[in-house]
This record gives sequence, C-alpha cells and structure tokens, in this order.
Amino acid sequence: MSPYQFGFGGPGGWVFADEPEIHLGDPPHKLVPDLAAWKIEHTSKDMKVATFISQIPDWVCEVFSPSTTWVDKVQKLPLYTQYGVSHVWYIDPLEQVLDVMRLEKGHYLLLGTYNQFETIDLEPFGPVRLELLWDKDISNL
Repeated sequence: MSPYQFGFGGPGGWVFADEPEIHLGDPPHKLVPDLAAWKIEHTSKDMKVATFISQIPDWVCEVFSPSTTWVDKVQKLPLYTQYGVSHVWYIDPLEQVLDVMRLEKGHYLLLGTYNQFETIDLEPFGPVRLELLWDKDISNL
C-alpha cells in the first residue's frame, strides 16, 4: 500500500489536494497547481470548506503539457518564489523526467532530475520511495 494512501503506512503529516484553487497576496493571485500539499501544521480547519485556499502550500507539482509548460515555468514559478512555496516538482511526461526543486534564498535550487524506472527518495517527503513508471501512450496530452 502506498505510504500516503488513506494516511496509513507512511510518515503522515501532509494534506494533499488535486488542482486546488489557491489565492495568494492582495490583490490575490489565483493559482491552480496540478497537485499541492501542506504540512499538517500549516493547515486550518476552514481549508476543508473553503471554495479556495489562502494558505501557502509547502509543495506543488506541475505536470507539463504542450499547452501549460510556458504558464507553469514563466507565470507560476515566479509567484511560487514570491510567496515562499518551499518545494516545486515539474513532471514532463514527453521527456519522461521529474525535476525536484527547493526554495533557497529567494531562488529555486534544482536538487535532481530523475528519469524512467528510477526508485528515489524525494524532498520534501523524506524516506518514502517513489518509482517512476512512464506511460508510453502520451497521445492524450
């Protein structure tokens, strides 16, 4: 069983959301990452009932497609930097790579680029192992 599935078998302490609407700043910047997660201590009870989230995520993951890569890199990344999102992952299914970045001193440091069929430990999730298996049929992108 996956270490994060249903909160059992893993380190726990995270809340994950699929395509959450996040509003940051004033006036708010509206961001919708493909995936986002917050350390449990950075969440609030009202996150579950809100139509949008105003807490800065600790981690976001963007999955590139031909229509979103520019937006993810050029528009969203500077905002993630500005608001202090500590970790950003980029998944590029066409190139079959995962980039893992950590925010340090106002800039993202590339911690690693990983490709197919690797079993790796990834920040910020600690000792959980992730196996990258790419679907060869990418016609739906």
